[in-house]
Amino acid sequence: MKPIILAALLLSGVAQADTLLTLAPPYALANVHTTRCAAEGFTADGSAVTGACQYTLNCTARGCHGASYTYAVAWALDDTPTLGAKRTASPNFFGTGTVVTLDGHAYYYAATSVLGAIAAGTGSSALLWQP
Repeated sequence: MKPIILAALLLSGVAQADTLLTLAPPYALANVHTTRCAAEGFTADGSAVTGACQYTLNCTARGCHGASYTYAVAWALDDTPTLGAKRTASPNFFGTGTVVTLDGHAYYYAATSVLGAIAAGTGSSALLWQP
């Protein structure tokens, strides 16, 4: 009887826990002091998170401020980043302005994909929550 119960448990499926990822910035620039990324949406098919990263370069002179550059970024759902073109618009670090609770923590909501995933952020990092 025990083997039958064990087989039934194995075949019934196991509930998968959701996943919350901090999306890694693509490091394609040298001499970077800080990097801030923002998730801004999803591709139409939900296969990637879209957003931007802002890179601030090191500045060695006294009192100077490093130049900042913003690039479009796309993250595959496995957190593989792709650096896109340089853009003039600053990243929207605060999403839609709405706060969403994911895994017990508050984040800035950006978008929900057709697959049910949520793009969000901390104000300096892009996040992906997958059910």
